[in-house]
Amino acid sequence: MAVGMEQLKLSKRMNIEQTFQAIVFNCIEQIQSNEAGITKEYDAESLHQMRVGLRRLHSALDLFKNILRLPDTLQQELDWLTTQLSTARDWDVLTTSTLPSLIETLAETDNDKNEMAELLLTAMSKTYEKHKTAAAAVRSQRYASLIRILTNWTRHCGWRDAMSIQMQYCLQIKTTKFARNAIALSQHNLLKRGKKLRTGSPQARHRVRIAAKKMRYATEFFYSLGSVKRVQSFLTILSRFQDELGRLNDAAVAKHLLKELVSEHAQLASSINSIRQYLTSEVSTDDKKIRHLWRKIALTKHPF
Repeated sequence: MAVGMEQLKLSKRMNIEQTFQAIVFNCIEQIQSNEAGITKEYDAESLHQMRVGLRRLHSALDLFKNILRLPDTLQQELDWLTTQLSTARDWDVLTTSTLPSLIETLAETDNDKNEMAELLLTAMSKTYEKHKTAAAAVRSQRYASLIRILTNWTRHCGWRDAMSIQMQYCLQIKTTKFARNAIALSQHNLLKRGKKLRTGSPQARHRVRIAAKKMRYATEFFYSLGSVKRVQSFLTILSRFQDELGRLNDAAVAKHLLKELVSEHAQLASSINSIRQYLTSEVSTDDKKIRHLWRKIALTKHPF
């Protein structure tokens, strides 16, 4: 059974180091809690939740990078695991969401439906293979070693080894001050990226989506330190904005995966090409809903 994020409960009395430990352990717990769903059941939602845990961890490391840093070897291992899961997740979205909705929209005749049903079955077979690869990664000694070393590094404050005495004093800064600055910086970065949304280019939207994701994770990390009502209201707007950008990103990813599929299954070329043409028009759309939500975000003061 898939396990989502457990809400963090931070104290205003905590310092930066204690806060960082709490956040990283929270992410590790989400990652580990979904191991069985991936290795025993090939469960798509478990894989998604482990991947979310990894993305939250990456965001946390980025948030604290000016004070403490993860060793390069550990970062490389986290990147490896993220890659193993991301490929399977992309195929999951294609087969459980994107393709079924497009088949419903585009199939006009019985022949269309039969061809697209064959396409979906072929894509599902590919998805299964990607899940096998992801499951093998999570079962591996490499994964076990990564989790063990990351846990020990966090528990024993391994970042201190590479820090000067002066920098170690920074670890004692109260988390409330750090949270305000971190959220303000995240929002600054998001607003900066968002200025290019008016171009309507997929590249600009992708950069805004990543910045919005980091802003959301940062806000969730410090949720318990702010006004619950204000934080929740801000997260609701941010989540809706992310969902809209995510929909367009799914279309862009689907185009890439279908191109890969047609190179292996030429008999599906007709169905795949018609779907890819439709997705091209979707990705290129200047979405009014996105621009409306963006204006709301730009006018909303961060809740800390």
